[in-house]
Amino acid sequence: MMVAFAPQAMAQEDDPVLLETIRVEDMSQAPAGAPGTERVTAQDMAHRQVQSVAEAVASVPGVSATRENDLLTSNISIRNFGGNAAMPSSQQVVYALDGISIAGSSIYRNSSGQAVDPALLKSVSVLKGPLASLEYGSGIVGGTIAMETINGRDLTGAEGGFRYRQVLGASSNGEGWKTASTLAWAPNESVDFLASYARSAKDNSKDGKGEEIDLGAYNVPSYLLKGRYRFGAANEQALTFTYDRSESVQQNVPFATSSEIAAFGNVNRTRDGHVASVAYSYQPEANPLVDFKLSYSQSRQDFDIEGLGGASLAFSGSYTVDTDTLQATNTAQFSTGAIQHRLRGGVALIRQEHDGIMRGVAGEGISRRTALFAIDEMDFGRDLTVSLGGRVEHQRLSDLSSNTGAALADMSSTARSLGAGFEKGLGHDLRLYGSFTYSEALALPEYAGRQWADGTYWGETVSKSRSWEIGVKQQSTNALQQGDQMTASIGLYRTDIDDNNAYPSTTYQDLRSAGLEAALQYRLANGVYAQASLTTSFYNDYSNDSLSAYSAYNYALTDQARLTLGRQFASGWDLSWTLRAGRAQTIDGVEQAGWGVNDLAVGYTVAQGRLEGLRVDFAVDNIFDKQYIRQYTTSSASYPEAGRDVRLTLSKTF
Repeated sequence: MMVAFAPQAMAQEDDPVLLETIRVEDMSQAPAGAPGTERVTAQDMAHRQVQSVAEAVASVPGVSATRENDLLTSNISIRNFGGNAAMPSSQQVVYALDGISIAGSSIYRNSSGQAVDPALLKSVSVLKGPLASLEYGSGIVGGTIAMETINGRDLTGAEGGFRYRQVLGASSNGEGWKTASTLAWAPNESVDFLASYARSAKDNSKDGKGEEIDLGAYNVPSYLLKGRYRFGAANEQALTFTYDRSESVQQNVPFATSSEIAAFGNVNRTRDGHVASVAYSYQPEANPLVDFKLSYSQSRQDFDIEGLGGASLAFSGSYTVDTDTLQATNTAQFSTGAIQHRLRGGVALIRQEHDGIMRGVAGEGISRRTALFAIDEMDFGRDLTVSLGGRVEHQRLSDLSSNTGAALADMSSTARSLGAGFEKGLGHDLRLYGSFTYSEALALPEYAGRQWADGTYWGETVSKSRSWEIGVKQQSTNALQQGDQMTASIGLYRTDIDDNNAYPSTTYQDLRSAGLEAALQYRLANGVYAQASLTTSFYNDYSNDSLSAYSAYNYALTDQARLTLGRQFASGWDLSWTLRAGRAQTIDGVEQAGWGVNDLAVGYTVAQGRLEGLRVDFAVDNIFDKQYIRQYTTSSASYPEAGRDVRLTLSKTF
């Protein structure tokens, strides 16, 4: 299957231009002490014809993705946390749509946060580590996947009026197909509307041996409605209404696609999810103390699971996760003496209700959270910046039932997080950065009734983590020759977690993970570009009850590297070749082979004539049909990645 995007995407509000294919690393948006926020543009997603959010961010160092060509079963792991656990989703990695968390629930083994169709997105950003993620929640040790949907003026541009974009795509592996239709209308400078419908369909893919990867076919419709009204001097105020919806039906699929517990068996699974939001923003040009946003969102994820035999029969039922979020944030820029401040803070009120008891696995209940966060980035001059950030989040749990259906008393707990970082210029555009963050994580409502070995309920406790990182980064122009652009970074990180509450264990579990992330992006004035990234772990293991001996984590992902070489031509052609590789590893005496996969992508945009603006993207992934596995468990529940896949996408804005 493929994905799609228009040949044009916004670089500035009313000036649609052709974005670069090279991935953008925006170092200015991350707090001092954290690596730069890496933003994948719509143009890059179109060129690579990404089929899921996981595939969009798979090239970011520190990110590992499994089954990335599958919209429903793809998993994302950041720094070895998130989708590499028994659950495909985890609060250690969160997903945010237009600034609002859209987490569903991990217990239904469904990656609802990733089921956003890339055709509806303007960009996807990756914020790595807890310091960069303080705004989005507590205990986010991996990071945040922040997705931004398109606006009407992203298609209409400065001239306004009506614009219509159509995308059609197909892929050979799994006989996938895609359609995405978007209508935009901007009657004047203050108002714009957008309506988009996309549908992605695919049968089971085949691996490099030609055997089916039996994870279930899908046919997923997605909808996006958006309206925006800007007013005030220079349109400095705005009201934005957004409604995003997607549905999925899977028949006879594994209940757990990333678990070593094969006895879970197969299920029929139906999901229906939406996010509706309204936001007010105010950014007066003459007042640097105000960059304010107030938003309310309502998210609903409905699951219907039918067990088909064995252990899966116990999971049959209907389950609902409702989340209401009221959030206010403001960014103020000011000075105290010689120190320049950029202070961002906010408050959030979150109510989440989990309705439905999954016998033997999880209960239900209502969570009410109140959160306060603030991050102050201070510029001391002499190329030294220091950031201090904190978050306090209180949770009250009520109407609780355990995984056996027994009623439970109300519970409460408070998570506290505090981080500090620095960034120092070393000359020649080099910058040294480092940070330390202590973060606590609250238990999810469905696991509140679980008990540790000492009888304490999960809902009464928090897990505690400590994260360190240090590295060097560079962002420069004319680095090697006139007109070139270069961004490079290399960093080390380590995270230790005590009493991990994101893993279904009855004993206090400690986790530790450390690794290295490196990236290089280079572009010449003539359109030649190169991207390279490396993600490697020094260790990724755990122990129970604070034992001194650690064991290798069964769901560990292989160390991975990626190299892309390409060129954009003035004639409208964009050619690139990518090598993806993973290192061999051994877990519990079971060996997993290393692998290397080649991809080819060719894009062409018609510059003139009756077909002006038509974009054609052609790609061959896994050219030599290699058999490989990215994530390994010590049972037969491991699933290989897809074999050769030929993709073709046509897109045009009228």
